[in-house]
Amino acid sequence: MSTLDDTKTRIIFAAIKAVRQYGLEGVRIQVDEKLRAIMSSIYDASAAAAEEYGLGYDLIAGNDIAAFKKISEAMIAQGL
Repeated sequence: MSTLDDTKTRIIFAAIKAVRQYGLEGVRIQVDEKLRAIMSSIYDASAAAAEEYGLGYDLIAGNDIAAFKKISEAMIAQGL
């Protein structure tokens, strides 16, 4: 067996072991929860920025403003 074949075999067995240990459903649930938290945070920031700047419920404009504010705050924190 070549080194490449041996490496592939080890990767496959590691993946099988991980699936057995953690289960695909558990991983899917963790990913889903994290994605929901991220999306909720984006929505909240977009809605708040739109409201703050008098744009009503314009989530696209609110998201642009929120993203700009987040980037500019990071740049200021870095001294740029």
